Amino acid sequence: MSPFTLFILCLSVLIPFSGAVGLLEALRTSANAPRYADLIESDPALSAIFLDGKTGTVFAPDDAAVEAYLEDAARQLRPRQTAEEVRNNEFQAAESRHDIALLINFPGKVIETKWNGGLRIKGRGTPVVSEQDEESVEDNDSGNRTLRIRQLTNPTGPGVRLVSGFGKQVNIRAGDIPFDGGLIHRVDSFFTVPQTLSSTASQNGYSSFSDALEGNNLTSAFNEAILTTIFVPSNEAFAKFNGSINPSLLSNHIIPDFGGYLPELKDGATHTTADGKTLTITIKDRSFYINNAKIIQSNVILDNGVAHVVDSIISTAAPPPEFPGRAAGSYGSPIMLLTLLTPALIFWAFAV
Repeated sequence: MSPFTLFILCLSVLIPFSGAVGLLEALRTSANAPRYADLIESDPALSAIFLDGKTGTVFAPDDAAVEAYLEDAARQLRPRQTAEEVRNNEFQAAESRHDIALLINFPGKVIETKWNGGLRIKGRGTPVVSEQDEESVEDNDSGNRTLRIRQLTNPTGPGVRLVSGFGKQVNIRAGDIPFDGGLIHRVDSFFTVPQTLSSTASQNGYSSFSDALEGNNLTSAFNEAILTTIFVPSNEAFAKFNGSINPSLLSNHIIPDFGGYLPELKDGATHTTADGKTLTITIKDRSFYINNAKIIQSNVILDNGVAHVVDSIISTAAPPPEFPGRAAGSYGSPIMLLTLLTPALIFWAFAV
């Protein structure tokens, strides 16, 4: 975490909230999202979700997004929203408080919303995942990637986007707006409710992977898996692959019982596939590799976990990539390991 990020985080913690106003008033005034306040207030079910005293973060769609939402003839400000509409709005809130300074750090943060995903994700809150947008990261003079945090008063926002169903992105336009009990982030759209893998593949054009699953009678197995991580080879990956597409190969693209959203993928970690083979995570220059394959689209949220699109068919026989100056393992070279341990050794020597 950079010093500036730490400074912003400390400020957000130290700012007193004793004078903060209620959620609806904050939405109508400082958050500049009065239409969303109206929507919440119009329905007792929505009011119960947002005004229960257990809401730490609200991702409030701006007025343009709410108007677009209400343009559907079946949606209007009325005493009772449908169950689907209530669920969609439950997706816009989280019990925990999430500050911009935490959301903007690479590789992002998993945010469990108030919409319970049920048994499909083992009773957890259906998540969205934060990411930096391209303009919030720049190269410094030495060629390293550094973080540039925009001013929160900038109308283009603080440089944070959130990913939900189908991998759809929502941008935070203004953040860290306090209310009595939490924070509001004004966003430019509603989150997209996650769907099954097959629906997502159809929507996003993962046709080769979808056809491969169907041809090997695996569509239902992948759709019905509980809390799973799926690596989806791109259509181009299938086009350049010369081997046999069989159930064993496809089953090595799924990690069961693991919600591997991008922030949960750790450098050097290993995971066991549904076929019993080992996958190794490697992170280099902000890119993520799964054995030989590179993630080219991350955090496509599913109703039973997450999918990441990769540029190659994953080979469990191929070792993880090695990069110049970086030995295998999370700690790099022996010199780097010694550097990390030296302060502890010095402290131990003086203590003894």
